[in-house]
Amino acid sequence: MSEQNIGTIKSIIGAVVVVEFPEQTPDIKEALYVEKEDLMLEVQQQLGDFRVKTIALGPTEGLPRGSKVKATGEPIKTPVGP
Repeated sequence: MSEQNIGTIKSIIGAVVVVEFPEQTPDIKEALYVEKEDLMLEVQQQLGDFRVKTIALGPTEGLPRGSKVKATGEPIKTPVGP
């Protein structure tokens, strides 16, 4: 995993989380993962300055700013079938 795939949470407002990356922003609809909190985020908008606005797919209570976020390079996946 390269360092450019790791971002940092800059702000949290309810389910909306802004994440900043050092070099390259993830694509819209890309899944991001906050390992420390076991939380998935989905990129909804690229804000410029290497920042993206995401929607959290779980609770954000207690989620600290500065947490590390990994860009997966893939969309969110849901298991189907047995």
